[in-house]
Amino acid sequence: MIAPTSFFNTILGAKLSNPQWSWGAQREDNTVFLRVWQDQTKKREDGFLWVRVSYGQGAKLDSLGNRERLRHIAEIQNGNPGYAVMCLATKQYDSAEDGPRNIKSFNRKDVFHIGEIQLGEYDCHYAKLIDRVPVSSVKP
Repeated sequence: MIAPTSFFNTILGAKLSNPQWSWGAQREDNTVFLRVWQDQTKKREDGFLWVRVSYGQGAKLDSLGNRERLRHIAEIQNGNPGYAVMCLATKQYDSAEDGPRNIKSFNRKDVFHIGEIQLGEYDCHYAKLIDRVPVSSVKP
């Protein structure tokens, strides 16, 4: 079983800046991969699954991980391809104030193609997951 850091580095070809605080990575071809939490997904009226990709109010906005995440979000909003790696947390949290989360497991077979990203309630960003694709189709 491959660890999340190794999955990003060797399978996706997107090296995490730091295994402790990085929430995603960007490859040399500018493709962005974001770790997202399964329990923070919601199907909206448009029929698509949306997932929270950033914390707003109450988050440590000056943290290295948050600054990196906002940079990755901007890259996707500026037209670079983005994909979500779906992670299952060891326990559920309601907000960033609940502390860091740990990955119990993650989807190694598929990633989710990110469409638009919107700013929503409490200044959180939400990404529209437009398609589920096999990891083999996004390998470098």
